[in-house]
Amino acid sequence: EVDITEGLQKSIQIFYCPECGCYLQPPKTWIKAQWESKELLTFCIKRLKNLNKVKLKNAEFVWTEPHSKRIKVKITVQAEVLNGAVLEQSYPVEYTVRDNLCESCSRFQANPDQWV
Repeated sequence: EVDITEGLQKSIQIFYCPECGCYLQPPKTWIKAQWESKELLTFCIKRLKNLNKVKLKNAEFVWTEPHSKRIKVKITVQAEVLNGAVLEQSYPVEYTVRDNLCESCSRFQANPDQWV
């Protein structure tokens, strides 16, 4: 049996600023995305490495409790295997969400009176 998902990431850590609701897109860009939005799904897919070895067919959120600090995405990929046969396979990717203040929010927290 051929596993076309071998070598693809199954778990990833991402950083979230609880103050402004942004996610870190390394190295320094913070993007705003609502829970289970298409922007968040796009962000999650872009974080996957080695996805260029297969063809992405579908991606969808798998429901998780928002307070669980986990985002789960079901990824469906396609690849050509032996003798030109095309195989399609789905697999789950789990994103662990770590709280981390973005640069703007951490600067403000360091000196809360700065804008008064």
